[in-house]
Amino acid sequence: MRFIVVAIFLLMVACGGQESGDKASVGEPTTPAASQSGSEPAAGAKQAAQEPVAQEPVEKEVPAEVTSCLSLVKQGEYRQAVDVCLAALKVDPGNTDVEAALAKARDEAAKTAAADAASGAASDALGGVPQAPKGLTTP
Repeated sequence: MRFIVVAIFLLMVACGGQESGDKASVGEPTTPAASQSGSEPAAGAKQAAQEPVAQEPVEKEVPAEVTSCLSLVKQGEYRQAVDVCLAALKVDPGNTDVEAALAKARDEAAKTAAADAASGAASDALGGVPQAPKGLTTP
């Protein structure tokens, strides 16, 4: 008789199922091996697999070209920034911050060049009269 009870218990454990009238439903704890089938992970394992694993952020070292590019644009040194930002894109292609900084540097450098050209054209129109340096006034 004892052999039959042990055989039934082993069969239930091997199948992974416990019926509503067995020991687990009466209040006795079950082990994960007794409550799972061989092909399905335990409920705790499923939940752990679905939850994202918290990882420590990995700090990526920023290349000097990228730092210089962003710094020059921030300082308003647009003409210098264009070349530096181009070099930064070669080192770190696809960096959206550098791409935006390059676009701004090119736009602002073009505006400055246009203003300088307009100033030169005005000087030529006046017969080549040199303009006083900024900050100096004529008597």
